[in-house]
Amino acid sequence: MMAMFGWTDPKMPAHYIAQANREKLGLSGMEKIVAFDQSRHSTTFCGDPTRRGNADVTFPGKTQKS
Repeated sequence: MMAMFGWTDPKMPAHYIAQANREKLGLSGMEKIVAFDQSRHSTTFCGDPTRRGNADVTFPGKTQKS
């Protein structure tokens, strides 16, 4: 951000980072993960293609449900 906006003091990006809407950013990130996961498994998602609208997400290395 400093290079993009020409800032020389790191306090400016720190201010904007602290003000970021973390909940909105988190939800946006999860939507992207779900979309990516569904695109990779579009025909075999969760073993049932009719469940493609479900919000199930698989993460590499996570093999057990909690």
